[in-house]
Amino acid sequence: MDNTDHSSLTKLESDGCILIGIDRSYARLLYTDVPIITIQEKTGETPYFEKRVVWFAFLASPFAILISAVLAVYAFHWWAVFIVPVSFLWWMGNKGDSSRGNATMWLCTLVVVVAAGIHFLSLFPTLWMSGFVLAFTFALWCDRLLYRASSLLLRCFVLRNKKAFQAFSEGITI
Repeated sequence: MDNTDHSSLTKLESDGCILIGIDRSYARLLYTDVPIITIQEKTGETPYFEKRVVWFAFLASPFAILISAVLAVYAFHWWAVFIVPVSFLWWMGNKGDSSRGNATMWLCTLVVVVAAGIHFLSLFPTLWMSGFVLAFTFALWCDRLLYRASSLLLRCFVLRNKKAFQAFSEGITI
């Protein structure tokens, strides 16, 4: 692929004639498993910002689910024996669903915003309860962010960089 081919593809994409899709799992693996030096050698560009966003979501989700489990113990006492495993299974199911191409973020975002409002307005009987809900929904949101951001950022990367388009073509669908 030469510069004119890449330019014509990006022009067709910006005009809406074609759609360039990115495999979400491929994009996540690229930003979490491939060293930045390897990406720089292949593309001539170092996507520090992209890797930081993806790594934030990658690390924040399990941390938030752990925090939610601790908060559940304080909030629900012995009921946490039931609540923590159910929330953990829900989180694992959400992790699997987040990598699908049709998984959206709008509902998770709405739920996190509502949970944050409930927490900061102290609408639950204790802050432990609202803290649990906020941490749990934040964990779900981070999983969605992980895949959504990685695919969006890789799409932008391959559209602006011809070498990236060539190097990561196995994760691209036109």
